[in-house]
Amino acid sequence: MGHRDGRENREERPVGFLSMPVLLTAYVISVASEGTILGAVADYPSLRQILVTITVLRFGLLFLVMRRFCHPVFKPHLLAAVLLVEVLLGLTGYFANFKDPLVLAAIVLFEVFDHRKVQHWAAMATVVLLMAGLSFMWIGVRNSYRRSIDNMDPMLTTKSARVGRVNSLATEFFSHDLSQLTDTADELIDRMWAIYYPARAVARVPSVVSHTDGAIMSAAITHVVTPRVFFPDKAALPSDSDMVRKYSGIYVAGNEENTSIAFGYAAEAYLDFGLPWMFAPILLFGIVMGAIYAWFLRTIWHRELAVAVVIVVFWMSLYLFERSWANVLGMAASLIIYVGVPITALDHVLVVKKKKQAAQVADPSFSAYFDSGRLG
Repeated sequence: MGHRDGRENREERPVGFLSMPVLLTAYVISVASEGTILGAVADYPSLRQILVTITVLRFGLLFLVMRRFCHPVFKPHLLAAVLLVEVLLGLTGYFANFKDPLVLAAIVLFEVFDHRKVQHWAAMATVVLLMAGLSFMWIGVRNSYRRSIDNMDPMLTTKSARVGRVNSLATEFFSHDLSQLTDTADELIDRMWAIYYPARAVARVPSVVSHTDGAIMSAAITHVVTPRVFFPDKAALPSDSDMVRKYSGIYVAGNEENTSIAFGYAAEAYLDFGLPWMFAPILLFGIVMGAIYAWFLRTIWHRELAVAVVIVVFWMSLYLFERSWANVLGMAASLIIYVGVPITALDHVLVVKKKKQAAQVADPSFSAYFDSGRLG
């Protein structure tokens, strides 16, 4: 599917594949159906990975909607409106789900950014400041907010009620004195600069605890190649916190607190193979993902669809360096198989349909030749 009739010339590629009304309708449906899809996970545990991955399509549609609001005509008020809705929805979750739409908005703005336009500078600055402010606030209120959810607070049964709770907690948080706010800022930086636990592990391995000789990577690959849809009795992944506790010697928060702390795949590679061989699996993974990235961009003919696929699939797969190998490989494989491949197939169907229509317009008798399979 590499050459495809000389279509390597991106100038000839159709930009859009859906009208704006259809795109907005699909986006609204994806938002409205997300809760139902995630709710089905409990009823169909063997389909969990597929169902969770399907919800990622919402980010693809969101990206396309925001992209339309920025190109070819920049419409900051519409971009701000959809981003506000997404941020508010993100604040109703257990984790910091507001960050993904903000990152997607930043990517969209980078694509169209013109340093000569004040509107572009203002929009980018707003997104950056919003990300920083919300992240700072979230670190300060998340424990209280999560306790309310864990205790099944009857006042938090609706999304609007959860947004209201976050707002009241944020108001209280920003009324703290400077020393408490400074401590929170330090905690935020520490959370983003996740090197303490890996550093502890490097200090202890192999002098105190031996290398695993590839056991972590082997378990991760086994987990990925035995999808639960075909192996419903597959054991759940152990908590990442258990590994951190063992190799760093620090009792970090884990399942008891309904959370997990991971070393990240780079540190796990060190635990597996030590220096210098730890870099081999990371390099191989990067080469494979780069090749798949290039294949999607080359193969998906509708330019807008190709950009949306690679942004969503590869951002969601690669942005967290502190993910374990099992989660990184599992997320990447799921997004590529359940999102990238079906959309590539959809793109091919649309291209074939367009070619057939063009052939019929040029010569109606040519449709018989097309249907014989000799064209396309």
